[in-house]
Amino acid sequence: MSVAELQGVEPVPMRTRVRSAMRAAAPTACHVAVIGAGPYGLAIAAHLNAAGIETRVFGEAMGFWRKHMPRGMKLRSAWRASHIADHAAELTLDHFAETHGLEHVENFPIEHFIAYGEWFRRKAVPHLDARRIERIESATHGFKLVLADGESVHARRVVIAMGLANQEFRPAEFANVPSELASHSSAHVDFARFRGRRVAVIGRGQSACESAVLLAEAGAEVEIISRGEIIWIGPENLDIRRHDLRWRAREALASTGAVGPFPLDRLVDMPGIVRLLPSGLRDWISIRSLRPAGAISTRTEVSRSG
Repeated sequence: MSVAELQGVEPVPMRTRVRSAMRAAAPTACHVAVIGAGPYGLAIAAHLNAAGIETRVFGEAMGFWRKHMPRGMKLRSAWRASHIADHAAELTLDHFAETHGLEHVENFPIEHFIAYGEWFRRKAVPHLDARRIERIESATHGFKLVLADGESVHARRVVIAMGLANQEFRPAEFANVPSELASHSSAHVDFARFRGRRVAVIGRGQSACESAVLLAEAGAEVEIISRGEIIWIGPENLDIRRHDLRWRAREALASTGAVGPFPLDRLVDMPGIVRLLPSGLRDWISIRSLRPAGAISTRTEVSRSG
């Protein structure tokens, strides 16, 4: 099944009519406004809708994933940590894969994950406003959201769920270098223009490793430059995952969020406890759990690309 089929692409005229009708009928006030329609924004909206709370969601469904992540990328997160949450746990990645005939693989292709997000949105958040929020102002009993077309919406509460948008880091040394020569990985959805070029990838996290692999596949000569060795996550092969008792025990005890090494991942899943810890200990947990690392599945490809 193609990605286009998975995403349920509709003719543009119909989509335009539906959006116009939604705008005409949309209320100018709501209890909660959610800004962002990626996995977190959709999950929050799904829970609010299920609770009967008047909610409006602004953003393009999976927009950052579609416009700022390269085609061919695969998820680093484990399958169990890649579900988009709904209150009844009915719209899981398992359900999506089963109904669309997709294989259960740990390194899920980004194209399929984007399609999963679109499917989740249609099921749980059908009324999505794709217009951009220009600014948020304090208002009586809440906030005033000013949209790009000049319309305003009043919300008692606002949830910001913009994910990694506008969070990219560019070293100061590259501030005056043209983007044609120095760019951030989030600026590319296709590396074809680098064919035949020598490219240095600076970093040692999943984004760097994945970009190096995709650049090499696009025909570039690639070298990764980093301040330390790359930390690889996961077993060397699936046989270890299936038969090594230590790995089996580790996976049985691992948290659903899968953030951080075992057993810190269990603690990361309990933010109510973490916030009570001394700041120095919280910082250590953050550094240890969120440090740059690459999925072991890309290790062979990275070695080959280098």
